[in-house]
Amino acid sequence: MDDDELVAHFRLDAEEFTAVYDRYFREVYLYVAGRLDVQVGEDIAAETFCLAFRDRERFDPSRGGMRPWLFGIATNLIARHRRKEARHYRMLAARAPSLPPTATRTKWSTPLRHNVWGRTWPEP
Repeated sequence: MDDDELVAHFRLDAEEFTAVYDRYFREVYLYVAGRLDVQVGEDIAAETFCLAFRDRERFDPSRGGMRPWLFGIATNLIARHRRKEARHYRMLAARAPSLPPTATRTKWSTPLRHNVWGRTWPEP
């Protein structure tokens, strides 16, 4: 069954949308997980199909296939996730107490010295 037939079927019967999920979930998941991470990839891939199901009546096959439509939804969700994550980190940075310059230097951030055997130790 090609995309046109699939669209005709799920417009008549919402249960038929499971065929869209079965056909494209793996591709959408791999796309999202490759740009974010595995756990977030699962969530956003699932949300992609929830939004596609909700807006299935708006899908216009004359503007392109099902796959590009789903990838467009996923791309928008990835961008939204990144914006939300950036806002979260900016908020954390704004709330973090400022440390004096000496307090940020630890034994692990100091220059390392090398011995004869190639091992490294922090400077005393």
